[in-house]
Amino acid sequence: MFEETTLTGKNVIDARAEKSTFNNSSEILIRFDNEGSQKFQELTKNIAGTGRSLGIFMNGELISAASVAVQYAQTGISGGQAVISGNFSSEEAENIAAKLLEQGLKLGGLTPE
Repeated sequence: MFEETTLTGKNVIDARAEKSTFNNSSEILIRFDNEGSQKFQELTKNIAGTGRSLGIFMNGELISAASVAVQYAQTGISGGQAVISGNFSSEEAENIAAKLLEQGLKLGGLTPE
């Protein structure tokens, strides 16, 4: 089940793929505008530690889902920046970063079925 929010690609200032400092995979760095930063903080606060995921959708299709660590349950992820880490290849990370900058993007909560 998807819980839609008002956080969209319009709130993303920058998204880019970089090599992870922890392993040989790639990760995606995201920067939000002020409004997006507040929305992202609230969204991650509501999702953290619940077993729900942060879904990234493009034209109604799920392109990525990320968990939010329980340590953010009290405050959410603040500062207007986030990192999506995982076992991404360089190409996968670049594709996700490019999609994050598109206007049709929507982010929201996913509840496991």
